[in-house]
This record gives sequence, structure tokens and C-alpha cells, in this order.
Amino acid sequence: MKRKKKVYRRVTPQTELKKSLKRINWKLVIQLLVTFIVLFSVYRTAIYLEFAPIMWIYYVILIALIVLFLILNGGIRREGPDTIKRRIAKKLLIFIAPLLFNFALDIVLLNYFDK
Repeated sequence: MKRKKKVYRRVTPQTELKKSLKRINWKLVIQLLVTFIVLFSVYRTAIYLEFAPIMWIYYVILIALIVLFLILNGGIRREGPDTIKRRIAKKLLIFIAPLLFNFALDIVLLNYFDK
């Protein structure tokens, strides 16, 4: 009776990287990038045109989206069925994350590059 030889595959960082890249949701990444680029362009254009309330408008929009997310999601908990409300709450994150990154980038640009 012949025994089958075990084939050991060498796990390298490159193969791990390839596996990780295959698991990325590229559609979501592109949606986040496009949303960020649009929001940041509008924000910086309004600042360039000296439209002062744009910062407060973005703050109000961000706070409203976060509150709406918490209401639709039922708080911060993860258990529970996947309802329509939770799906809508997940879609809101496509706008919340770029807005947060927008403000973080604006703070970096104001503190380190605008003089």
C-alpha cells in the first residue's frame, strides 16, 4: 500500500498578501474613495471661495448621519437580525467614514502645511 506524500506549500509574505488582496471588497473601496474625493473637493472649494459656514454645515451633516446610524442600527451592538434598517445603517457608513477622514485631513493640512 502506497502512502501519499504530503505536499507542503511554502507560505511566504507574498502569498499572504495575495490572499489578503483577494478578500478586499474593491467595490466598497472605490465607493469610499469617490465619496471622499467629492466631499473633499466641495469642502476645499468652499474654503477657497471663503464660504465660512461650510465647516459647520459639514459638522451638522456628520452629527446627523452618526445619530441616524445609531438609531437605525439599534445602538452599537452587533447581535440581532440583519434587517432593512441595519442595511441602511451600513450604507450610511459610506458617507460617515469619508467625512471623518475629511476633517482629519483638514486638520493636518491646516496645522502642518497652510502657513
